[in-house]
Amino acid sequence: MAWTVPSDRSVGELITATIWNQNLGLAGNSKYLKDQLDTCAVAAAAITKGTIYQNTSGHTQIITVTAWCQNGNHEIEAFVGAASPPTIKCGRVKSGANDDNTAPITIVVPDDYYYEFDGDGDLDGLYDYVATLH
Repeated sequence: MAWTVPSDRSVGELITATIWNQNLGLAGNSKYLKDQLDTCAVAAAAITKGTIYQNTSGHTQIITVTAWCQNGNHEIEAFVGAASPPTIKCGRVKSGANDDNTAPITIVVPDDYYYEFDGDGDLDGLYDYVATLH
């Protein structure tokens, strides 16, 4: 089943069974979206701070790590880019002078792009995942 681009609807327009089934029905766009999710692969990953990775999966990936920044103004930043080293900053977790901060950073990495998590905070390694969208 292929994606069908739906058209905008207006107030008072009659939504026929054909329109409904194409956009939201089990054989229309909803099924297409579900099929895409069914082929999504999620795996635990061991992501190391300061290491540059490249997405060579042939598909877009969603990368999630847990950053841990103890008191003392520490931070972890996420970078993505078409070249190595990646330079587009797309996420950050930071702690203040007297607090701890643990939070996830989730980034979207297109195929063949590079990504890196770096800074003077830590990656706890317990909740690092890579989801590959097919």
